[in-house]
Amino acid sequence: MTYEVRWAPAAVQKIGRYIRTARNRAGAARFMDGLRLYCDGFAASPHRGATHDDIRPGLRSVGYRRRATILFVIDEGRKRVVILGVFTGGQDTAPAMRRNAKPPLEE
Repeated sequence: MTYEVRWAPAAVQKIGRYIRTARNRAGAARFMDGLRLYCDGFAASPHRGATHDDIRPGLRSVGYRRRATILFVIDEGRKRVVILGVFTGGQDTAPAMRRNAKPPLEE
């Protein structure tokens, strides 16, 4: 079964900010392009990474190239994966998980 992959606006903004503030913008853009392709793979196989059902049902996190953590939620009813955030450089994801405990999923 194929899932739709969507990005929360905050996640898209964060990627743009990461690229704009990087010393090597071309390298940062390539890294984020690869990350986007990786996330597109959630359409075919979304049930990966660590589960955080204690915070929110369907909430998961997965690492990418040991340099980023992707925070996402699976909406089984709509067959949708929503990328909530991308964290780089050892950023603490716990506050973001708590902040995103009950965000509305986009229609």
